[in-house]
Amino acid sequence: MIDFQTQELYSLQEQYVTYYIRDYYVRLDQTEDGVEIEVVYAPEQK
Repeated sequence: MIDFQTQELYSLQEQYVTYYIRDYYVRLDQTEDGVEIEVVYAPEQK
């Protein structure tokens, strides 16, 4: 996964199931057909 703003690369091959990337929550779920990826924009409220 690439953060186009910072140009950082995040590997999805690690054993992590959830990530927090800046203001986004990313959840990976293995299925029989592949991987489901759910991304939620969740900025910190001030």
